[in-house]
Parts: sequence; structure tokens; C-alpha cells
Amino acid sequence: MLRKNLDNIVIIIISFIIISLPFLGKSNTVEETTLLDELFFKRTLIASAVTTLFFLINYYFFIPYYYFNRKYFLFALIVLTGLFLVYYIPSIIITNEKIIATIREMYPNRVRGFRTRSWMERIFLDRNAYLYYITFIVALVLRTHQHLQEVKNQQLKSELSYLKAQINPHFLFNTLNSIYALALIKSELAPNAILKVSSMMRYVVSESDKEYITIDKEIQYIQDYIELQKLRLNTNTKIEINIQNEAPHFKISPMLLIPFIENAFKYGVHPKQSSSINIDLKINNQSIVFECINDILDIDVSTIEQTGTGIINTQKRLQTIYRDKAILNISESNRIFKVNLFIKK
Repeated sequence: MLRKNLDNIVIIIISFIIISLPFLGKSNTVEETTLLDELFFKRTLIASAVTTLFFLINYYFFIPYYYFNRKYFLFALIVLTGLFLVYYIPSIIITNEKIIATIREMYPNRVRGFRTRSWMERIFLDRNAYLYYITFIVALVLRTHQHLQEVKNQQLKSELSYLKAQINPHFLFNTLNSIYALALIKSELAPNAILKVSSMMRYVVSESDKEYITIDKEIQYIQDYIELQKLRLNTNTKIEINIQNEAPHFKISPMLLIPFIENAFKYGVHPKQSSSINIDLKINNQSIVFECINDILDIDVSTIEQTGTGIINTQKRLQTIYRDKAILNISESNRIFKVNLFIKK
């Protein structure tokens, strides 16, 4: 919206400049102004008004509806029609005969005759035509640039929707595995797990399609997910969570942090191996600092490669949405997997 408003402001400024050009070129004082000067000034002013009108119509209507839709023949006819009108409308109001008669009256002894120009010379080489050419090119360049930005933004939105659609089934796959594990041992905790999943799915359905959500909603989702995972863990896994939220209304893209946490629980937990998961999240009015550390366990690498798309997709989302405002570092050493994410407001 801000970008569109700026574009409209630029168009208004250019239109004002076009319509003001006759006044900028009028250097004579009132006392020095002759009838001939006034005639040429009025004709130029009318031409500038018609040019400004065509500049606006070209930008907002003809270029998007004809040029971008590849209706080049109709577009060319419209452009030529505009050029004809820029010449003929001033000529109809201030006729050539009137200008010639004024010149003969002012300079009777210096007039030897006038060369008759062809209609192509009169239209295409008229001094007002050059202003029309320039404004047409400016309108075409500006509108094409805006169109390319709109296409790029639409592509980004489509890409984000696609990436989110990939993340959501990944989440569902993990949570259903958790409930299945509880059901196998006929745990009384299974109903509570189902309620947690229901709450999380409600978040996925109602919030994940939004461009941004408040960080407190993302935190609630993360806490529900962790509580669900705890239901299936034994004493071999140690989980430490530290969340400091000083700015609950901080905006973040939905489901941006959960893939890292999912990854930690999926590949950093094993019923027969001791492991630890440390999650640290700090939010203030300027930034979000997230850290997730988990042990690397002896899990089939081929399985990780087949299902570990969540982090890859999140990296793409970070690059698309935040660009240089987000810094993501992922490291792996001494059988420790570490994720550090910094997002600047």
C-alpha cells in the first residue's frame, strides 16, 4: 500500500511539472508580452493540458489494459490518436490562420511568405509533440517498473503459500506420531494430547495463512507443541526452555520458529539414548533472538534427508520475507546441532 501511494505521488508531481512547463518558459514580463507571445503561450498551455491528460490515462488505463495484455495494435492506435489530439486541439482553438494574420499585422514589411509544411511535419515535428513523446516514454517506463514489482510480489506471496503448505503437513506428521505412541501404550494422557493437537491445528488453520501474527501466538503454539512432545518422552531426555517476551505484540511470520524445534525433537530424541534440548527465546521491541540446541543422536541419515525439509523451507522464507533483517546460523560440531536466529524489527 505504501509503495502504491508513493507511485501515485510521483505521478502527481510529474503531471504538475508537465502542466507547469508553459509558465516556466514564459520569460517575458507583462509589459513586454505581445499578442503573438500570448497566442503561442495559450497554444502551448492547451497542448500541455492534453499531454498531461494522456499521460495519466496512459499510466492508469491504456498501458495496463492494452500494452500489458499484448494488444499492441490497439495500443499503437491509441498512442497515435493522442499525438494527433495534442496537435489538433490547440490548432483548432488557436488556429494557424490567426497566428499568421497576427504575424503579418505585427511585421508587415518582413513577411515574404510561409513554407507550407506537410501534415506529417506539422504533427510529428511540432514542438508540442516532443513533450508528448517524452511523457509517453516516462509513463511506459514507470508503469512497467510498477508492473514488474507487482508480479514479483505476487510470486513471493505464491512462494510463501507453497512453503507454508509444505510445513503444515510436516507438523501434522510429527504430532500424529506422538498421539500414536500414546495410543499404543493406552496412556491416560492421550485425550490431553488430542486437545493439544486440536489447539495447534486451530492455530495452523486460522493464523498460518496470515502474513504476520503477534509473537505471543507463536509462543503459545510452541509451548503447546513442547508440552505434547513431553508426553511421550522418558527421563533420558532433558528439556530446558527459557522464553523472555518483553514485546508480546512484536510481529512475526507465522510458524517460522517451529521447524527448528520440530527438528530438535525429531532428530535429537531417542528412547535408548540420553539427550538434551535447550530452547532460548528472547523478544524485545527491537529484535527476536532465538536459539535451539540439541544433541545429534544415532539416527538413520537417509531418514533425515527425506523428511528434513522444514528447515530448508524456513531458510527460504527468511530470505524472502526478512532478507537482511534476519541472520540465521546453523552449526554442527561435537555431536551438537545448534540454531541461532536473529530477526531485527
